[in-house]
Amino acid sequence: MIERAPKNHNNTLIILTFSIFIVFWGTGWNVPYINISTTTLFLPLIFLVSIYYNIFKYSFEFRINSIILYFIFYIILIIYFYFGFIKNELTPESIADTNYLLDFTIKCCIFPMLLILIPNFILNKKHVIKFVKYSAIFFIPLYIYLHYRFIYQLGTPFVGVSIEGNGKIGKNAFGGAIALLYPFFLATYFTQVKKSKLIFTAILLIIISTIYIKSRSMIIVVVIESAVFFLFSHSSKIKRIGTYSLIIILVFLSFNYSENIKKTFMKNNYSGELGQYDIEDENNLSRDETMFLITGKYDYNYYFLDTHRGWLLHEGIQGFKKSHYLGNGLASFRIRSTNNNHKTDTHNDIILILYETGIIGLFALSVFFSYFIFKSYKLSKSKQDYFLDASLASSLGTLIFMIFTNIISSPLPWVIIALNVSIINYNQRN
Repeated sequence: MIERAPKNHNNTLIILTFSIFIVFWGTGWNVPYINISTTTLFLPLIFLVSIYYNIFKYSFEFRINSIILYFIFYIILIIYFYFGFIKNELTPESIADTNYLLDFTIKCCIFPMLLILIPNFILNKKHVIKFVKYSAIFFIPLYIYLHYRFIYQLGTPFVGVSIEGNGKIGKNAFGGAIALLYPFFLATYFTQVKKSKLIFTAILLIIISTIYIKSRSMIIVVVIESAVFFLFSHSSKIKRIGTYSLIIILVFLSFNYSENIKKTFMKNNYSGELGQYDIEDENNLSRDETMFLITGKYDYNYYFLDTHRGWLLHEGIQGFKKSHYLGNGLASFRIRSTNNNHKTDTHNDIILILYETGIIGLFALSVFFSYFIFKSYKLSKSKQDYFLDASLASSLGTLIFMIFTNIISSPLPWVIIALNVSIINYNQRN
């Protein structure tokens, strides 16, 4: 994306800050004493230091196609902001809804800039390895603490991230962030001739956390990333190891844990904002009564998911069709007339993009991820770099994770793709 001539410099501090941010982002914790979130503290710092590196540390110029792509992106964003603004202005809570729209739009404007800023301080393989090592240093004690806190002190059947231990809030975000970092840990481990105990420990804890955090999205992302990393690796040895391991694991799971797997993924009593509970025992409500409480309808048939998420999926696709496939405007899904007073997003970024930006947004998303997936795969065959294998796996993992949550207006997907830009850039320069 950028032509640059890097100079020799010490970028340890910015990479250290970057690793702290990405590991702690999913916890939602506030920094002690100053009581502000890690995102509020570290993200502006990363932007400021990155801009400093851009101005004083490099001699580079944008390629014209990058300028054109960003220009088109912001024009489309402005157009759909306008459509969303008209609809949000007409709601009973127009001020709050318009503020939400502004916040959402500003984030969508700022976070894509990470695709330029991060590759300007992570310039080569050594920098990526440094980032992964620092991330491991912070992740290992963090997860050990959380595991001990929830499993042994609080006696919960899952590992969460709330220090007070008040439920599952935030654990999917934390699990997703760790899952998307996972391929880079694998790449670092296999890249080093002398295998690192630190990285091995981090990989082991990620696998353990995948079991104990009990996040469906995390499990699916880690499994798919593992399959992609091992089966599509440039190394024939890694391919063999991955193929045999996956076969053994799948056979073992199918014979010993099939019922647990069904229970984990089906979650028949899941009801979105109302939580996951036994309907009959705790609320004395039938399934139809519960769905009526959520949707306002007794007659429902939401594709293959008669759940809260199934309803949101149905609403998203129907709204996309009613917009003549062109989209309804930013931040418009949560204020649609059929929301039954539930101002939630889709819990699925693909459907959110489809509903709010139509075929234009879906096309842009498809081209965006296709570029990184195919570019990483193509380069990995000629450059023999495990980090290109990780780039392929994490790009696909990010796309899969977006199916289960709304992260498009968060820094997480942009940070992961920015890492992939760094990896692709240094391989192309070499």
